[in-house]
Amino acid sequence: MFSKRPKNKTFIKLLWCLPVLILSGCQSTPDGPLTIAPVIDGVTTQAPIAIEVLDKRPQHHILRIERSGHPAEFATSQQPLATLISDAYQHYYSVDEGSPRLLSTRIQTGLCVAQQARTRHEVTCQVVIDAVVNAPGGQLTKSFTARRTREGAMNLKPNDVAGDFTHLLSQVLTEISRDSAIREWLSETPPSQGRN
Repeated sequence: MFSKRPKNKTFIKLLWCLPVLILSGCQSTPDGPLTIAPVIDGVTTQAPIAIEVLDKRPQHHILRIERSGHPAEFATSQQPLATLISDAYQHYYSVDEGSPRLLSTRIQTGLCVAQQARTRHEVTCQVVIDAVVNAPGGQLTKSFTARRTREGAMNLKPNDVAGDFTHLLSQVLTEISRDSAIREWLSETPPSQGRN
């Protein structure tokens, strides 16, 4: 006499395999989210301002690794990029959300793209941010860009990429904070309309 095999065991096995099948088509970096910690150099004597940070990127990952014949791998930052920039501003500027002077930071690009081969890799990181100042005297818009390329042997180390990206982001935020036109527009005495 033959005993029938319970069907529910087969069903359980299929459920166990399903996540593996789903994950096989979309990989992520093994080290998980990247630690990004931008810092604005210097000390400000700026009057209190309001701040706004908007992430305009279509995808919000920080790193994309491309390998020939394999799905791309992606890594994000531990915190949203807009939150990281806002935190850096909070440590640098005197923030008053009721201020008539608003610094709006719009992230246009923030990405490192890595080409990984068997024995070497190449990474290009780029950060592009538009700084828009709304003040009683009018509006000022300026764009800031930083770019860096890294080459190395063997496999890419995501922590190195995190360091490069942090450096670029800190560089751009520091340039924004030191820009003479932006500082003037954010000052207590607004410039006359039409000045850049």
